[in-house]
Amino acid sequence: MKMMKKLLSMLLIISMLSGMALIAPSAAEQRVDWVEIATEADLSKLVDEDNYDKNFKLTADITMTGTWETVDYYEGCFDGDGHKIIFTQKQSDPMFDTIGGIVKNLVLENMSVEGTNNEYTVGLVNKNNGQIWNIEVVNATITGPGKNVGLINLNNGVVSHVTLDATIKGAGDRAGIICWNSEGATVRYCMSYGTYLTNFQLGGIVGNNLGTIENCLNFATVVAINCSAGGVSGPTRSKTAKIINCGNYGTVIAMRPGGSIEAVAGGITFMEQNTVLELTNSFNAGKVIVKNGTNMCGSLVCRFTESLYQNTTVNLTNSYSVENMLYTFDQLFTAETAGTYADATYSQLADNAISVCGVNGTLVSADTFKSPEMLTKLGSAFVANTGEDKDLYPILLAADTTEEPMPEGEEVDPDPGTTNPPATGDNETEPTTEPVTEPVTKPVTNSTEANTSSVDEDDSGCSSTIGGVSVVLIGFAAMASVMVKKKKED
Repeated sequence: MKMMKKLLSMLLIISMLSGMALIAPSAAEQRVDWVEIATEADLSKLVDEDNYDKNFKLTADITMTGTWETVDYYEGCFDGDGHKIIFTQKQSDPMFDTIGGIVKNLVLENMSVEGTNNEYTVGLVNKNNGQIWNIEVVNATITGPGKNVGLINLNNGVVSHVTLDATIKGAGDRAGIICWNSEGATVRYCMSYGTYLTNFQLGGIVGNNLGTIENCLNFATVVAINCSAGGVSGPTRSKTAKIINCGNYGTVIAMRPGGSIEAVAGGITFMEQNTVLELTNSFNAGKVIVKNGTNMCGSLVCRFTESLYQNTTVNLTNSYSVENMLYTFDQLFTAETAGTYADATYSQLADNAISVCGVNGTLVSADTFKSPEMLTKLGSAFVANTGEDKDLYPILLAADTTEEPMPEGEEVDPDPGTTNPPATGDNETEPTTEPVTEPVTKPVTNSTEANTSSVDEDDSGCSSTIGGVSVVLIGFAAMASVMVKKKKED
């Protein structure tokens, strides 16, 4: 019997040890080597070609007293960690030419970009092939003579959680947060505020769209002086384009001096020839004002007439327009007077006035749009606005629970007390915190405060936590309400 007890004891110990051996690998985590940036001079490290794949983290707000030197190519992780870069001088070039890695968790304040490039004038990056995540741009001005004017010129990757509050003025082809969203690229959880104006084609979120736009809201006024405009996107230019869970509250204006038919406006987007759009679970609650020969517009989508732009298809699912949102200016503009649109008067059009090209979706009254019934129709992608501006903007985006993009790092054990220390002799590891998995429900009361609160680092070193709440899970409902409230106060 004693022998049996000893045998059972030995088996139990072996079983426990083997269980620990199986569990230990799953507890391994990534530790990232960071190059810390605390001053304007430190930012020059990014420009060094030898650092193109290193990981940088801001440890303090930085005031730029000079101009930014463009980083040609970057494929590391640049983590602002919730800090600001505050600009005091006009810039002429973007912060990055090409991003192949991750740029995230950054606030850009008072950015003023006045470009001379005839191709593009943008504030953040010319070409994104990687991931841009959680960027807030406050009080920006971006102007230029180039074809594309905005924050990001070309997106070939993923742009997520970008909020732009800006005055954009271009003389060329396209404008928006992203000027051109490529086929296969994705733009998600972005919001726009301010006034965006260009000569030809633009949208509040994307200037030209060939890819996917999802969970985005436009609050900005978008104005095409000499062609066409859409609230969320400028022209749809592919047969695989998708707009999902998006909404427009901004005023959309399109005109054509002399009354040419080529100016069109859509609350969400408009379409060019030989294109197909999947428009799902989206809404328009903003004015659409147009002036050309025939007042071509649509509350959701406007398509050119078949005689001009053929073979356009809108696959519409569960999308809505607030009724009585279509208008026409009371005058035709000339090239000299087009800039006076803000002082012009306009008259209401019937919702079905341009049935040959307008796509309105399901029309609802303003009262229905503000009711709980509307949220039930739109589903979990949206939430009710409980802020002071809820009568103006009753429906906002629900929080995003997608995980924040992380750089690759060295695999380490989070608890050195249970296993042997690393071979380097370094026994210290960063503290471990459990990730937040529930959407944030506590409203943010001040957008500036929310970005300058104390910063808590998580165990992996690349997740930004502000005021104890993970940035990735800040509810867009709260953010949208704060931004709108801020604009009203200004």
